[in-house]
Amino acid sequence: MKKVKLVEKLKERELTELKRKLQQLLKELSETRRAISERESRLEGLFKAGTSPAVELWLTAQFGHETLKDIEALRAKEAKLESEIEALKEQMGLLNAQVKLLKSFRKKRELQETKKEEILLERLVYQALSGSGGG
Repeated sequence: MKKVKLVEKLKERELTELKRKLQQLLKELSETRRAISERESRLEGLFKAGTSPAVELWLTAQFGHETLKDIEALRAKEAKLESEIEALKEQMGLLNAQVKLLKSFRKKRELQETKKEEILLERLVYQALSGSGGG
């Protein structure tokens, strides 16, 4: 019984660690999305400058390519993070199911032990009553 409880506690700790990691990944995903948005706004700003086509072309050549590369790299990072988050959620679901199963098993065992104790107690009481009444 102690082993089941120990495994249950270990699984709960592992689940807590996974939750912490999930929060970290979600924060990183949020920051990545914010960075993408900033880069996209910056890129839009280049075209909305209201300058001559030659200046727009020069600005795009100077900063647009770099910004597009940044956005592309950030999109790849975003996709990777989303994939990691989904895998982590799936792992957490399985782990959570294991913890629930272990708790259920432990509670069932505890109930069985309690019933055994009650039956033994009833037998002792019955024997005591039979022994004193029969004399």
